[in-house]
Amino acid sequence: MFWAPIDMDTAMQATDRQRHRARLLVGLVAAGVLGTVAPAGAEQLTYDQALEIALKRSSRSEIIHGDLEVAERQYFARRVNFYFPEISLRGSVPAYRREETYDYLPGTSVKVAGRKTTTDIDSYIDLNQNLLTGGNLSFKAYLRSNDWRFPQMARIDSVLSRQVYVNEDRRLGSFDLTFTQPILQPSEAKYELHNTRDDLDLAKLTQVEETSTLKKEVAETYVGALTRTLEKRIAEEKFESARLQAENDSAKFQDGILSEEGWLKSASSRLDAELVVYDAQNELTKTMQDLAILLELGDPDSLALAVPTVVEELTAEQRQQLLAASDRSIPIRRAEFQYEKARRAAGFERAASGLQGTLSASFSKYGGTVENTEQGKEDLNLDTWGVTLEFTYPVWDGGAKGASVRAKEIEAQKAKVELERQRKAAKAEIHALANSVDVSSRKLTVLKKQIELTENRLRIAQIRFDNGEISRITYLESSVAHLEAQKAYVDELMNYLVDMYGLEGKFTG
Repeated sequence: MFWAPIDMDTAMQATDRQRHRARLLVGLVAAGVLGTVAPAGAEQLTYDQALEIALKRSSRSEIIHGDLEVAERQYFARRVNFYFPEISLRGSVPAYRREETYDYLPGTSVKVAGRKTTTDIDSYIDLNQNLLTGGNLSFKAYLRSNDWRFPQMARIDSVLSRQVYVNEDRRLGSFDLTFTQPILQPSEAKYELHNTRDDLDLAKLTQVEETSTLKKEVAETYVGALTRTLEKRIAEEKFESARLQAENDSAKFQDGILSEEGWLKSASSRLDAELVVYDAQNELTKTMQDLAILLELGDPDSLALAVPTVVEELTAEQRQQLLAASDRSIPIRRAEFQYEKARRAAGFERAASGLQGTLSASFSKYGGTVENTEQGKEDLNLDTWGVTLEFTYPVWDGGAKGASVRAKEIEAQKAKVELERQRKAAKAEIHALANSVDVSSRKLTVLKKQIELTENRLRIAQIRFDNGEISRITYLESSVAHLEAQKAYVDELMNYLVDMYGLEGKFTG
């Protein structure tokens, strides 16, 4: 590669300008670090506070608890209907209707034109209750009030003489009581009750897992923000070191001690370190924004974060208890519930494809008063009852029912295979997580000691730098080592928290 001769005066002026821009940049970047980590008037947000916000005050937590609440209400509604009836009311406001007709009068061979007006008020009460036998009991009450005005023929000496209008007032009521009991087939009411019970148990397991997942996201984002902060500070320290090295090499180049290639190499290293600072700042900004979005907070730049310090180690006894309880872990219990639902669905479909019977019994009572201007007032008291036993046997449907039964049986087989797979995988997965948590807790202890050692080295380097025994570059090497030790601790802390929450999400209670 061809290089043009360099004018020394021009090179000195350029170097001075670079020094001024570098000092200004470092000052601005340092101010940015302080503004991001602990700005003036910043709100301290500890890790425990972040967890509390996510688990108790965020939209995600409301959704998690809301899903469980829906499952609880659905199961309660199904269950309570076996003890108390569902009640519904229906009714109408007074309805006025007018009809004009030309037809035979009742009991005569005379056709006349007439006008009929009615004012009706209807009301209904429906009660529906499932029975422990699997049957169903329904009660319907009906109240009706009618004010009718319709044409009639007045009779004089047994001869139809003239048309008159008759007013009639009806106050009637009725109720129907119906009992049905399935025979030779499973009860649909009990089938739905068992399904909603399993759905409730599955919702409880899902809540534990989703809560664990939310905790993982908080750990990854909060501790990730701490990692990005340390990465940014490391990048700034390395940039400061590269800037000083570039200044020293520039002076050496001007004195003829260092070749042009060496000077250009250090200048290039300084620019590379500057780019790393920009990238680190960008990553930190994105992570802080992710944290603010996750916790539904305002300006992320107004938050001051702190490294979590509480780390619990798993004892050998606790690890053994976890492994012993793996057979009742959430993945296995979920697979058990899903298999039970699939097996029940296959049984229900199979039973519904054969001979079916239904026992029905009903009783109806109808009563009230009817009063009109022709016949006066009459009381009614009528009742009806009956018992029916009905059987149904499908003969041929083109194989549709058989295909439906087979599909349900295959679903049950799949659920059983998944259950067996979970039984084999759960213990290994829990063992791996417990081992990972144990290793991480031990590594954190070592890394904490490493931080203390690098902190001592940094303190000694500070004293030696203040006494003029070492250069600024040598001091920055100790500072970078201290920051890298902190970053290693924070990285392992994230692994510990994620694995701990993963282990927590495998068990309930």
